Amino acid sequence: MRIQVKLCNAKIFVSIVVFCLLTPFFTAAQDTQKKDAGSFHLYFENDTFMSTDRGFTHGFRFSWYSNDKHNQKPGFQNYISLSVGQNIYTPDNLKQTQLDEQDRPYAGYLYFGIGIHRRNTHWMETFEFDLGVVGPHSYAEEVQKATHFLLNNQTPSGWDNQLNDEFAVQMIYEHKVKFYQAGEKEGLGFEIIPHFGGGLGNVYIYANVGYQIRLGWKLPDDFGMGPFRPGGDCNINARSRKGLGAHVFFALDGQAVARNIFLDGNTFLDSHKVEKKPLTANILTGLSLIAGDFNFSFTYVFWTKKFTTEKNRNRFAALNLSYVY
Repeated sequence: MRIQVKLCNAKIFVSIVVFCLLTPFFTAAQDTQKKDAGSFHLYFENDTFMSTDRGFTHGFRFSWYSNDKHNQKPGFQNYISLSVGQNIYTPDNLKQTQLDEQDRPYAGYLYFGIGIHRRNTHWMETFEFDLGVVGPHSYAEEVQKATHFLLNNQTPSGWDNQLNDEFAVQMIYEHKVKFYQAGEKEGLGFEIIPHFGGGLGNVYIYANVGYQIRLGWKLPDDFGMGPFRPGGDCNINARSRKGLGAHVFFALDGQAVARNIFLDGNTFLDSHKVEKKPLTANILTGLSLIAGDFNFSFTYVFWTKKFTTEKNRNRFAALNLSYVY
């Protein structure tokens, strides 16, 4: 999914310009918070923006969140979410047809998720249960080849070496806390939001811990911009206080990993695998803009090396658009 840097920058510029032009319409439609609102979230990640095409090369996730279910004591909000997503992983050399024993396998993951989310003013927790498939029936090969055809890029040649079909079951838990807050709700604000959690299933087994720092104007009533992964959502049903809001953020997420099917290979069948690193980290930094019911964010993501023979660190960009109704 390689594309010229100039074209990537043009896409980013156009996206920001369109958002700014439409902002007056968004703010006119809604200036107040709705604690009892539902929302839609569209996530898109790709390493095209970094002019690379390897590792975690593409991700897509669409989520719907219900309104508050009012089944807890006052001061708490409870939401249910439904999500569908797809992740694509490839080795460095897309021209090579032979299996590269030193690089990660070709792999795709297509999943459907159901989440339960509970929050109050100070903390938020998420339980998510995912069902899906890893392997040819994730249709990652078809998506990547179609994208490369549209962009007139090199056709990936090694998908015959991808992981075998495997039914995927995954459970995720994550807890976030507003540890420190300073500034004004209707003005300049600053927050530190730690988090911890873990996952259990045949896709991932891990424990994670980290934090997020954000600084900006009229910080939304949410828990920051989460990493792109099941259970990572933070900005559920978030609106700006009044009018426009904007902030920058920095996040660090460290993981202790016992299993990663995209590196360890299939659970029950023989497949290609590489030696994963047990301790890894993800670094995120970006900008979030909120106008009434709409939230747009752009994030740069940097991964430490995930396996011992990995030559380059993974870098990609993430776009997030959410709408509260």
